Amino acid sequence: MHAKKIFVRDLRDDDSKIDLQMELVAGKDGLGKEITVGDINRPGLGLAGFFDFFAYDRIQIFGLGETAFMRRLSAEQKREVFEKFFSFEVLCCVFTHNE
Repeated sequence: MHAKKIFVRDLRDDDSKIDLQMELVAGKDGLGKEITVGDINRPGLGLAGFFDFFAYDRIQIFGLGETAFMRRLSAEQKREVFEKFFSFEVLCCVFTHNE
C-alpha cells in the first residue's frame, strides 16, 4: 500500500473537514510542491544568519518569536536575511497569529 502524497495546496484545501483558516498571500506557483518531510522548522537560527543546518525542505513556521525578531531588524538587514533564506528551495512558509 502506498502512502498518499500531500502537497502544499492540501494545507488550504477548501473541501477539508479540518479548517486550518489559512490564507494564501504569495507564491501561488509553489502550491504544487510535494510535502515529503513530516516535520516542521522554526527558522529562528536562519533568520539570525546561521544556515549550516537549515531544514529548508520542511514547512517553515514563523511564530511570534520569529516575527518579533524580524521587526527589530532594519530594512536592509531584512532584505539580506530574506535573500539568503530564499536562496534555498524553501517548501513553504506559514505565518501564525495573523503576522
